[in-house]
Amino acid sequence: HATLTTVAKYSPTSFYIASGDQSGKIRIWDTTQSTHILKSEYPVIGGPIRDISWDSESKRIAAVGEAREK
Repeated sequence: HATLTTVAKYSPTSFYIASGDQSGKIRIWDTTQSTHILKSEYPVIGGPIRDISWDSESKRIAAVGEAREK
């Protein structure tokens, strides 16, 4: 992350980690590979991500944070 990381959570399968930062971005990391471990990056909100939760199938993520937009 280019800014301070505020939260990181393993998926239920432990194959991925989702991390959020101060700028409102979420990154998905692959824990099974030694190279190219960053899978995706998404700008979610305009403020810091405070918590992340995975669904039981490790397919969806819910994120909450502080922002003035929807």
